[in-house]
Amino acid sequence: NVNAGVRWKMSEQLAIVPEILYSHHAKAHELLVGSYAYYYFAPNAFKARSVFAGGELRSGLGRNTDAAIFIVGMEIQKLRIGLSYDSNVSQLSEATNQQGGFEISLIYTGFVSVPEQIQIPCDRY
Repeated sequence: NVNAGVRWKMSEQLAIVPEILYSHHAKAHELLVGSYAYYYFAPNAFKARSVFAGGELRSGLGRNTDAAIFIVGMEIQKLRIGLSYDSNVSQLSEATNQQGGFEISLIYTGFVSVPEQIQIPCDRY
């Protein structure tokens, strides 16, 4: 898996986040390319940090473009809650009767330990 993205702050309240994810296993390849817009809140009683919305395209690389994915969500303290809809845009859409699927995601960003002092072991002469 290779994942890359960048967060461009357009202002104190708005950021754009383009992302790319490439996955490879045995003969299977998948590429997700998309972008999100974030709106950041001022400090508030609910501890809500931001809301976001965006979309992605999923491709099988060499096979077909498989799906369009639409996402909305909110960040509250260290919890990110998202709702996405995966819409089939390939020939499989006939088999799924033009129906997609909803997904709910919960991401908790827990404790991060930062070393007090960075040490690089090396010989002293």
